[in-house]
Parts: sequence; structure tokens; C-alpha cells
Amino acid sequence: IGCGTEQRRVYDDMSEVTRTTSNVLDRTQADGFSLEASEARRLRAEAIAEFARGLALGYLALVYDSAAIVTQGMDSEDAGELRGYMEVMDSAFVGLDRAIAAANASIAATGSSGFPIPSERKTTRMRQALMRGHSSAGCPIWIT
Repeated sequence: IGCGTEQRRVYDDMSEVTRTTSNVLDRTQADGFSLEASEARRLRAEAIAEFARGLALGYLALVYDSAAIVTQGMDSEDAGELRGYMEVMDSAFVGLDRAIAAANASIAATGSSGFPIPSERKTTRMRQALMRGHSSAGCPIWIT
């Protein structure tokens, strides 16, 4: 039996993060999409999605010799083509660079709910998540 199931779970979870964040990015950049608050809030959501995508791809590249790179615009049924760990890591860096760019754009954008997130809001949201028994990594608490 070995650790195949244990190793597969990590691979599957990180791959799911890349799929989900790519879908989020598709939605936030679609014509007519609005978070009802401001452009700053939309950019904050994109920054968080790109950051999570970059982390997941980076982890996959560090642990596995290959992984699928799922990007915006891909069909939700497309599993992606396996790429070597160096190409996966390059994609991780691109995601992290985009996260930085979106975060900086959110700071410069007009409206509320962008970056920086008020410290009282972070504390309250984290406390609520922990009281529900969720970790900050498993709960999309910063996008709401």
C-alpha cells in the first residue's frame, strides 16, 4: 500500500487549487462581473487568487517531477498537459508576479475593500474562521 494515497491527495489538492483559482480569475475578468463594492475589491480578489495559484504550482514543482498547468481560459473539463517541474515553477513565479501587480493595482484603485485590509477586519475574520474549525489556508475568508 505504501504512501501512494497520501501523496496523491497532496497532488490532487494542489491541482484543485490551480483549477479553482483559474476559474475565479476567469469570472473576475469577464465582462459585466462586479463584486458590488469597487474595482479595488475585484483586484484584491484577483491578487489573492493569483497568489494561491502561484503557491500551489510552486509546491507541485518542489515536490513532484511534473504537474499540469491549468490557466485562465481553459475549459473546466480540460485536465491540462503534464509539464516538467521547471516549467511548473516558472508558471508559479508568473502567478506570484501577477499577484503582486494586482495587489499594487488594488492599492492604487478607487473604492473600498482593496488592499491594505484593515487590521480589525483581518482579526475578526480569522477569529470567526478559527471558531468554525477552519484553517486560514482552507477557508476563502479574505475575498468576502
